[in-house]
Amino acid sequence: MPAKPSQKPLSPARRVDYREPFDWRAFLDFLAPRLIAGVETIEGDRYYRVIELSGKAVVLEVGHDDRKENLEVIVHGGEPAALDDAERLTRRFFDLDAPVADIARSLSRDSLLAPLLDSMPGIRVPGGWSGFEIAVRAVLGQQISVKAATTLAGRVADRYGESVSIESPVGRRVSRMFPAPGRLSRARFNNMGIVGARIATLKRLSAAVADGTLSIDADASTADVIDRLCALKGIGPWTGQYVAMRALKDPDAFPESDLGLLNALYADRKATPAELKARAEAWRPWRAYAALLIWNRGTVSGG
Repeated sequence: MPAKPSQKPLSPARRVDYREPFDWRAFLDFLAPRLIAGVETIEGDRYYRVIELSGKAVVLEVGHDDRKENLEVIVHGGEPAALDDAERLTRRFFDLDAPVADIARSLSRDSLLAPLLDSMPGIRVPGGWSGFEIAVRAVLGQQISVKAATTLAGRVADRYGESVSIESPVGRRVSRMFPAPGRLSRARFNNMGIVGARIATLKRLSAAVADGTLSIDADASTADVIDRLCALKGIGPWTGQYVAMRALKDPDAFPESDLGLLNALYADRKATPAELKARAEAWRPWRAYAALLIWNRGTVSGG
């Protein structure tokens, strides 16, 4: 059932604590090149996103207060009671409960990762507001740049996402829900710059989620989700592992065929997936965080 738009007064702010340290700027820097136009945006140092809470479309606003060392969460267009759900989703998306001390202690033993941890303390793995959305984004990002995948995701949201009208500080910059699986299972995706094979994969993925064959949620088994994803023609291990990292929050998920990770291992040549996999054994059980450290170190890569 589509979310109902609302223009009710702003909710009070909710303060949400986290384990220190937390590099808010690094988190926003990861999100910035991946923002889906119309669905989410960053204004200054605050993040805005259209999501559904209790069947209603709202705009979630999240900012960082480094003096009080917490996040400030505001729900625009929703009831004050929606803050409980908003806090739960925020904690997950921003990975606020990550055991950062344990992660740093483990990964700092590696000569490649140690300097990255020094420059990006408190690394987090961004989650997803919807497992389906993350999977769609991963499929769109297969074998193309992050910038190109972001452009395609924006086109998909603009054409097939539900338009909403919610008063917020960013106005119409966030005015669409990401499309539902049922809608995309019937979509044509024509004249959008998406190749035919990718369109077929998107439709298979959307249909599987719409009919319940595939469930990509927090309680799902990583192995089961990856198996079901990879059973769909056009989806391989990279996509499965990326979805596990972000949608399932598996701290040890690791896309060993990722080009950015392969290029980072050696200074003079690209590593093979087997070489990267072998090196990453020492990064367990925090391989997803190792991947984020490498992706964040300069060039935009990583889905």
